[in-house]
Amino acid sequence: MISTTAASTAQQRRGLKRFLRHRLASLSIVVIVLLVLSAIFAAQLVPFDYRQPNLLELFLPPSITHWFGSDDLGRDVLSRVLYGGRVSLLVGILAALVSTTVGTALGVISGYFGGWVDNLIMRFTDIMLSVPTLPILIVVGALLKESGTPLAEFFARFGAAKNILAIISIIVLFSWMSTARLIRAEILSLKERDFAQAALALGARAPRIMFSHLVPNALAIIIVQATLGVGRAILIESGLSFLGFGIQSPDVSWGTMLSRAQQYFLIAPWLAFFPGLMIFLTVLSFNYIGDGLRDALDPRSRA
Repeated sequence: MISTTAASTAQQRRGLKRFLRHRLASLSIVVIVLLVLSAIFAAQLVPFDYRQPNLLELFLPPSITHWFGSDDLGRDVLSRVLYGGRVSLLVGILAALVSTTVGTALGVISGYFGGWVDNLIMRFTDIMLSVPTLPILIVVGALLKESGTPLAEFFARFGAAKNILAIISIIVLFSWMSTARLIRAEILSLKERDFAQAALALGARAPRIMFSHLVPNALAIIIVQATLGVGRAILIESGLSFLGFGIQSPDVSWGTMLSRAQQYFLIAPWLAFFPGLMIFLTVLSFNYIGDGLRDALDPRSRA
């Protein structure tokens, strides 16, 4: 037991060293921590009310008073960026966690049982992958935006959180497939290993073998997929909000800020620059973190 624990600790240290050698991944961790903290403590950091218009300060460029300038209603852009980060990061992280969980569960079941179960899940996955995502997202977003539709009525039950929950549900619906296929391929390999065959010979039931033996050994792929999924979810939310089918007022996200800024780009480019910069930094940072985790968690990885 002691030797096993020591070996595990040594492996974790080697993985941490490999991650820290990935300088862009290490820097990305700092960027994400700063963005998350600024979103959490937005109420203490913002200099102005992000919803309060000021018609005497329309389209002010970045200055000492308004670091990111003001928008078409005189609202402070910095305040809106910080509060918008709350929604964008929340949507990205929750959507990535849920979609990764769904994809992992389906991939494990498909890979372990095989046969008609595998065929059923994988054919459904192929169908979902062949669906033109953007047009469907726009249609579903329009149904959610239109009051009186069944989808809108269903999410209206959740009150103030309805917009965020609706967007997360849409993203999850079209984001689990790649994870399911990757995990299925890994499980097909892992279930033939000696430890899995030994557990089966000792009489362990399928759920125990899948989630106590196979899933922990596929954890590296799962973590990397979840990390990369955050960036994809933020981009999807931003795209939907930019097209007018995403987060709705009074909530604000980086995507909705971009959507509102497009008509003023020539006279007030800072309205698009700062939320666009936040999206760029967040997605790029999560991608680098995923890249670093892939190097750190893959036992076949070297320097």
